[in-house]
Amino acid sequence: MKNSVIYVFISIIIVLILVVVVIDFSSNRPGKMSGNPYKLDIDEIRAVDPEMVTYRETRNYDIGAEKLGGIALAGDKIFLVADDYLQVFDKGGKQVMKISLPDFPSCVTVSDKGNILVGFRNAIALYSSDGNEIWISDTLDERAVFTAVRMQGYMEEFNDDVH
Repeated sequence: MKNSVIYVFISIIIVLILVVVVIDFSSNRPGKMSGNPYKLDIDEIRAVDPEMVTYRETRNYDIGAEKLGGIALAGDKIFLVADDYLQVFDKGGKQVMKISLPDFPSCVTVSDKGNILVGFRNAIALYSSDGNEIWISDTLDERAVFTAVRMQGYMEEFNDDVH
């Protein structure tokens, strides 16, 4: 009698283990799923109503650079900071100026007076419209990162004092 109770108990345990294994095998838990449940489906985002597109690409420029840092438009000129250079193009795509920069630039802006402010990882520099360096800031903390720059007020007054 004792043996039959033990056999029944062991049989129930084995059946329970088999049920748990089958449920686990067929579950949708992470690691057991057939696909990525967090995969972003962008097909719907790519569908753009043509009525909403107000601009179209008209030209391509070969800037001869590997990594673009920033772009600005002022008047009829395009200002690009890429690799370790500041490049200026006319609207026809002809390069009218290229100057070497002390570090990789991350952003650029141009004032109404034509001065060019370039942001680096943790410093900024001001250049005249002909590409001469007016000043460069002290290097900020290693954690500082310039992602955009804008000129107004003091920068323009500073330029008036320089010229």
